[in-house]
Amino acid sequence: MRPANASHPASHIATPIIEASALTKRFGGERQMFTRTPTVHAVNEVSFAVQTGETFAIVGESGCGKSTLGRMLLRLIDATQGRVLYQGEDITHWQGAKLRRLRRDMQIIFQDPFASLNPGMTVGQIIGEPVAFHGLASSGSERRERVAQLLTKVGLQPAYAQRYPHEFSGGQRQRIGIARALAGEPKLIVGDEPVSALDVSVQAQVINLLESLKAELGLTLIMVAHDLAVIRHMSDRVAVMYLGEIVELAQVDELFDAPLHPYTQALLRAIPASSPHERRTKPAL
Repeated sequence: MRPANASHPASHIATPIIEASALTKRFGGERQMFTRTPTVHAVNEVSFAVQTGETFAIVGESGCGKSTLGRMLLRLIDATQGRVLYQGEDITHWQGAKLRRLRRDMQIIFQDPFASLNPGMTVGQIIGEPVAFHGLASSGSERRERVAQLLTKVGLQPAYAQRYPHEFSGGQRQRIGIARALAGEPKLIVGDEPVSALDVSVQAQVINLLESLKAELGLTLIMVAHDLAVIRHMSDRVAVMYLGEIVELAQVDELFDAPLHPYTQALLRAIPASSPHERRTKPAL
């Protein structure tokens, strides 16, 4: 079987931008009166490294632990065991000001564009908040200019800064979420199923936007997804998760052309063919 912790070809000459070392997350197990709640192993001893500028995909069915893993990498969830290294430095136990500074480098795009935006804030306030928090604007006018630039960068009109989230479609809201993630000028972005809540017709637009921004800004992307078709054309490597573990990790073409693990093969078979007459022996994308 292809080793789950296979390293990137350049790993011997470059320090990974982020690395998971035997990361484990357990939920439950608390004592309640005379019993303990069941322990759920959401992520179990997962190890891999992501290189600077890479698009790394983590795929698997709902409940396999992929979103938990992505949030542990960003220190949004603390690991039960294991380590997270950012640019070679162990950040597993960082707290306070040290962790707040790290937030500028590492951001997330949430799955649900309806739930992830504060309905009581204008778009300008939503995007401007991290600009102000990280001290990237010296005045209100400079902050507004920065918000206008970010809206333009994600394909929205600067005038939208005065509107509220409920005035936008799902695809537009996700663009606002992307602008917010970019506001602190991060180096690494985790996309937690960023297109799964969108109409199929809009998914490709958002994926193309992320690819364009990655190239323009030199970003590193970690894309969490349950649909292999979503990440097929934008990823460099793919890690397949099943029941909290990475069961296969490979270059994207290698994985699609010659999947080794039965679960990976099942995921590929689940990709719908573009034509009912097309052979199902190879996934159609």
